[in-house]
Amino acid sequence: MIDRRISREYAEALFDVAEAEGSADDLLADFDALESLLSVDDTLMRLLSSPMEVDEVKQRVVENTFQGRSTGVFRRLIRLLLRKNRILYLPSIIATYRKMLDESKGILDATVTSARPIVEDQERRLRNALERMTGRSVRVRRTIDPRLIGGFMVRYEGRVIDFSVRHRLDSLKDHLLSVMISE
Repeated sequence: MIDRRISREYAEALFDVAEAEGSADDLLADFDALESLLSVDDTLMRLLSSPMEVDEVKQRVVENTFQGRSTGVFRRLIRLLLRKNRILYLPSIIATYRKMLDESKGILDATVTSARPIVEDQERRLRNALERMTGRSVRVRRTIDPRLIGGFMVRYEGRVIDFSVRHRLDSLKDHLLSVMISE
């Protein structure tokens, strides 16, 4: 199991270094490229995390794969994680770093779940309302859940705003049951 505290410590140090070097956004681009590469083929991560492979080979693979195509802080991070046998922390470190960078820029991630796809105009109005409500820039991620029947739900920072038909029907059911029980 990945220790979130350790991932957080690495991400904080990484964020400080990237900010000091002025490469915070470039590092995020490196992480995006790595995640894209790994989504197609996880051979690289399997090799880097294999206890059967010697460290010198892993270091050469990192240099050959990323030299000239990534920031120095990215390559240093990979080498450090390999040296400390913590390469499996990388996805958690990336996720934490991403959140820290968004927070520093005042960006809020919100997930909008609807029964059917929402159109661009609806998303724009919803984003504007959330931005007015939170005072932050909002990045919307859309998901579909036909169980909502209609309407939508918004989730951000542990909060839920539920305007779904499913929620309204459940609330009506609960109300009717409470009335029937109290009579």
